[in-house]
Amino acid sequence: MEWYQKAAAQGYATAQNNIGYLYLNGLGVPQSKDKAIEYFTKAAEQGHRGAKTELEKLSR
Repeated sequence: MEWYQKAAAQGYATAQNNIGYLYLNGLGVPQSKDKAIEYFTKAAEQGHRGAKTELEKLSR
C-alpha cells in the first residue's frame, strides 16, 4: 500500500486504480466504498479503463 500511495500521489492512474480496488475489497486496508470511489475517480479522470468500469459498476 505504501508504494501504491507514493505512485498515486505522483499521478499514476494504475496505482490509483489499484488502491481503489484494495479499499473496495478491504484488502490490507479497512473496507471503504467512499475511498474506493475517490481513487477510482482519480484514475478514471486520466482515462484508466478499469477504473471507469468499476465506477460504472458502483453506480448501479
